[in-house]
Amino acid sequence: MAKYRWYAMSEDKNYEEDSKKAFDTEKECYEDMRNAAFEKAKWNTQYDEDFTDVDFPEYEVTIGYRFSFGRKRILHSSYSGRYAFVMYEEGKKPTEEEMMKYFDGIELM
Repeated sequence: MAKYRWYAMSEDKNYEEDSKKAFDTEKECYEDMRNAAFEKAKWNTQYDEDFTDVDFPEYEVTIGYRFSFGRKRILHSSYSGRYAFVMYEEGKKPTEEEMMKYFDGIELM
């Protein structure tokens, strides 16, 4: 029986992540991949004292996110870049060229 894994990559290739294990079902793999995508978004919203000047609220910046959820992929766009999370059957990891196709049509925030 097939095992499933996921792989994530940013468009600029500065971020790459593989699932920590192989999963018995697509559902288990997808849920782990979804949690990783949300964790990536959470990491991007950590408080940074240099990000905005709290003494002048009119200069506050709102951080926005876009997610697109598909059956075997999650696309994530934020101020920091564009990310693709893709589920695959173990042993058939997508190539960099295949991953780059996911970025067509994803708008940056």
